[in-house]
Amino acid sequence: MMQSIAIDNRSSRFRTGHPILMELPMTQSFSRRDILKSASGLLAAATMGGLLDKRAVAADVTPRASGKYIPNHAFAPVDRALQQAVDRKTVAGVVALGATDKGIVYQGAFGKADLDAGTPISMDSVFWLLSMSKAITATACMQLIEQGKLQIDQPASQVLPELKAPMVLDGFDAAGKPKLRPSKRPITVRHLLTHTSGYTYPVWSENILQYEKVTGMPDIAYSMNGAFTAPLEFDPGDRWEYGISLDWVGKLVEAVSDQSLEVYFREKIFNPLGMGNSGFLISSAQKKRVATMYNRQPDGSLKSAPFEMNQRPEFFSGGGGLFSTPRDYMAFLQMLVRGGTFNGSRILKPETVAMMFKNQIGDLNVVEMKSAQPAYSNSFDEFPGMGHKWGLSFDLNTQPGPHGRSAGSGSWAGLLNCYYWIDPVKHVTGALFTQLLPFFDERVVNLWGQVEEGIYGGLRRS
Repeated sequence: MMQSIAIDNRSSRFRTGHPILMELPMTQSFSRRDILKSASGLLAAATMGGLLDKRAVAADVTPRASGKYIPNHAFAPVDRALQQAVDRKTVAGVVALGATDKGIVYQGAFGKADLDAGTPISMDSVFWLLSMSKAITATACMQLIEQGKLQIDQPASQVLPELKAPMVLDGFDAAGKPKLRPSKRPITVRHLLTHTSGYTYPVWSENILQYEKVTGMPDIAYSMNGAFTAPLEFDPGDRWEYGISLDWVGKLVEAVSDQSLEVYFREKIFNPLGMGNSGFLISSAQKKRVATMYNRQPDGSLKSAPFEMNQRPEFFSGGGGLFSTPRDYMAFLQMLVRGGTFNGSRILKPETVAMMFKNQIGDLNVVEMKSAQPAYSNSFDEFPGMGHKWGLSFDLNTQPGPHGRSAGSGSWAGLLNCYYWIDPVKHVTGALFTQLLPFFDERVVNLWGQVEEGIYGGLRRS
């Protein structure tokens, strides 16, 4: 989920990266020009009297001769939910898509990419994916595992020597100095792919937040390599806790492939899937299509806070540095729901995709991510009261979800309230795109549930 703008109080420059750590009151505002210049481092049916936004497009799997999709009124409840979310100022703008292994079944875009400019949001608006980047990084890693260039249970230090002697943070002494000890066991590739490595994020960890303050270690948000000196919070394999592990996986991919993530992703994933608007480095033309980020104010209103990922990073953040469009990201999700192939290209073997949707953490459980910084994220638990596991970059619900997804579905999100799920049983995938803080906004989460229900309902009615 997880990435951000943040203020560096030492230099008064904005920093960007993963996750969000703005040392800035949410009510303070800056112009879009100021922020972008300073950045260094997530309704009604068509038959209901014209209530639909003109930019909303519902679609079934049958294209017109012109290439445009025929509206399918079976999905009208999704249209209504999205339009109402804009009308009620739940979001400034929102895009949602749904697909099966046969093709796109729904797409809709409502509201504005930028309220002040009046720019309409669309399937080709550019969104910062933040932690929705992780599934792409995991896919790259799984390609290398398929090729025998990596093994899932090998010590990661065999590729990255800097991981040879990880230290565990055991709290702080009376003077506030961190207490560190050697890890009891090595970090494996599996630990990194499953967030059982011991690496965490300060947004959900008071200890790592305190460690940064005491030591001056740059947060991962700076996109500076110094962030990789972070200690573990527990011995590898002892528990599940969300953190910077996929940034380490990005480093693994670069080391094994001898390519930067920007080049590797483009050549091995984006170009084959036709994802021409995805990457770490954004062009001037793409920048004009970026959806503005908004902060939810205490009174429920929205306040713009334009945001940009670091465009001159010391490393490409496999954990959250990518931008994309809804149209592009759905191509990636369709590849997974189709067992590894899309657009005439095979990205992964079917057995590899199946492995990604299997429990990879044994008796451990995914637990609630308790917020240490409520301005940037609410506490997060996708399935309260339900046991859930982790696959190879996905949260796995062990029981059928409340809105239609099957048990064993994979899902995750991006910090700016973007969400997706992949149902390997019913062969359905869906995604929702907004750019809004704090993460796991209750109103957006409710909308996400309505979208999922509407897509499954529309499939039943079609």
